[in-house]
Amino acid sequence: MEKRVVIIDTANEIAGDSDVPHSGIGRARRMQVPKTDLQHKIMLEAIENHMPQVIVIDEIGTELEALAARTIAEKGVQLVGTTHGNCLENLIKNPSLSDLIGGIQYVTISYEEAKKRGTQKSILERKSYPAFQLAIEVNSLFSWTIYENVEYSVDLILRGNFYITQIRNIKKNEKLIINYNKLQKDFLIKNSRFLNKEMISIHRNWFLVNQFNSIKSLKLKPITYIVYPYLLSKNLIREILLKFGES
Repeated sequence: MEKRVVIIDTANEIAGDSDVPHSGIGRARRMQVPKTDLQHKIMLEAIENHMPQVIVIDEIGTELEALAARTIAEKGVQLVGTTHGNCLENLIKNPSLSDLIGGIQYVTISYEEAKKRGTQKSILERKSYPAFQLAIEVNSLFSWTIYENVEYSVDLILRGNFYITQIRNIKKNEKLIINYNKLQKDFLIKNSRFLNKEMISIHRNWFLVNQFNSIKSLKLKPITYIVYPYLLSKNLIREILLKFGES
């Protein structure tokens, strides 16, 4: 990618304990943190002094670190980080880390809007843009849950109607299986315009959206492709096949 990468290695879990960083990080620059409670300052120092294009953070666990991550994202720097939690809802309910997904606030809506949504007049809404555009839940060594658009996924979870996730599993034969969870309730039926916006933004890389007669029948139609590769790398073809779930 040829980008300037800075690694904030608080616990030396990324580049190792040695004074010389592990060769696995390539030409990325490692910044060690002398004390754990100074991690947010090192994150901001990396922005001010090293002009990175990508910042990799060992773990985000405090409110100050979440605010620093928001600051980094607002400055146009790509952010890669981890945090502890069972699912995306845990970040929403965690007051210290909710800034990572844009923050949560109570708002009062009109009676007509509340009736349209089927909710009370005081509801929870996302406060601002999330620090991360994509989120991955590591369920196990061979299973992940992917939110391709954190902004819309958080909005849907706060509405309490449904949310869409992509689940990937690697089988013993190294075949990648991609599944989507089912939609819940009938909010999308009443708001078809919102359905198209949501589906296109989240699943635009995987399938085209059509007007479904039944929301419950969210299935992909199998399509057979015949490809005649010419002057293409075998590794590139193998990577494309893996994305489509072929072995």
